[in-house]
Amino acid sequence: MGEAAVSKKRPKNLFYWINSIIVFVLMFGIGQLPPFGQITPLGMQILGIFAGTLYGWCTVGLVWPSLIGMIAVGSTEYCTVTDAFCTGFGNNIPITIVVVYTLAAFMEESGLSAYLANWFISRKIGEGKPWVFTLLIFLAAYVLSALISLYATIIILWTIFYQICDRIGEEHGSKYTGIVIAGIVIICSITGMMFPFKPFAVIILGLAQKGSGMTLDVNFVSWTVYNIIVSLVIMLGYMLVCRFIVRPDMTKVKEAGEKFAYLRDEKMTQSQKVASAVLVCFILGLMIPSIVPKTVPGVAWLSNMGVIGMGVLCVTVLAIVKTKEDESYVNIPQLISKGVNWELIILIAATMPICNALEAEECGVLSTVIAWMTQTFSGLGATAFLVIITVLFIVVTQVTHNLVLMMVFTPVLTKMGLTFGVNPLLVIMLIYYAAFTAFCTPAASSNAALIFGNTEWIHSRQAYFLGFCILVVAIIVLVGIGIPLGQIML
Repeated sequence: MGEAAVSKKRPKNLFYWINSIIVFVLMFGIGQLPPFGQITPLGMQILGIFAGTLYGWCTVGLVWPSLIGMIAVGSTEYCTVTDAFCTGFGNNIPITIVVVYTLAAFMEESGLSAYLANWFISRKIGEGKPWVFTLLIFLAAYVLSALISLYATIIILWTIFYQICDRIGEEHGSKYTGIVIAGIVIICSITGMMFPFKPFAVIILGLAQKGSGMTLDVNFVSWTVYNIIVSLVIMLGYMLVCRFIVRPDMTKVKEAGEKFAYLRDEKMTQSQKVASAVLVCFILGLMIPSIVPKTVPGVAWLSNMGVIGMGVLCVTVLAIVKTKEDESYVNIPQLISKGVNWELIILIAATMPICNALEAEECGVLSTVIAWMTQTFSGLGATAFLVIITVLFIVVTQVTHNLVLMMVFTPVLTKMGLTFGVNPLLVIMLIYYAAFTAFCTPAASSNAALIFGNTEWIHSRQAYFLGFCILVVAIIVLVGIGIPLGQIML
């Protein structure tokens, strides 16, 4: 039995070491090749480091290829190792994400997420109406993920949904459980750009500013309204596919609304009230500068605070204020430890010095790419350019990790968009929705892997089918609504 276990592990370990060797061959071998286009010898070194790091992200993991990539960049003439790490971890994007994730961890810890989820599924309107009840589950996913945390929302709602199925006798792995399990993840994924302070919004904004060389002025209201419209239409499109194409048996679901009616009497705890008040203050603090003139006292100060300032202020106040038990509402080190995804932070930090080097004039990499893409897309109008990059991005990201593609191509495509007179904000919106509707294969995204991995509640064949359906829905919505709406609003 022990020999069998070893034999099963060996192929996996073998592929890991082969891929690890390829990482280093690409990272340090491409730099030895002759330059081409406008790329300099230094640019070939940077191109090799980028290719090796990218391959590592796709095959062996996100952390150690990122760290080796920063060391490799710092070992060239472009900068020192210290400079590379300072550029990465000293950037405002990783700091912002730490702050937002810490605040989101408090929202989850307070029980606010569970309270809001229970509030949605217990509404009277869902009694005897299985599709309305399902919509309430999806709206809970939509609101919680938009306001608090993507992965926390998935875990909480999956757990609640398991309880619902057990109480109504819904079979595990049925068509209905599949569409809800997948739907929760899909809907949570498309809310990541809802507000400009969301972690992925911060990431992609930073990359766009780096690529365009511009400080992008974000209007909180127009940004939020655009994302609400696009994301809600994608959600409703998914529901239409489920109702009229998948057509699950909803007989047992008719009982669900009535069985959870008792949750309507649930009251907020003191901790949940505090969390909801903090969340409202945080959002208002970021929204007010977009709708109130800065000449009004205090508005200029709020504008200067930004996401980092408002988030730190909220967490600090929570640490200062005491409960009736004479304890602080939060323990900041514990919240940071619980809430922050350090794998994501390290990945983002690594992209900073690598992207800077790729864009540097003395390397010539980006100028070569831009020249090739300009020639390829020459003769196209702005709308045709947006349609092509949206469809290509959606298709390619189904087989290549979405986050990696987003990191790599956001700076390039935003700079390309400027040559067509396209607002970089519209480009990043389309890139985000294209990247985060990647569910056709387990390799498309971490969120897709969550769906395919939950084999008890959704069969892999249904996961593939629903992934293809959301791809089609995303293309129709982004091309038919996202592009024209963005050209008007952004």
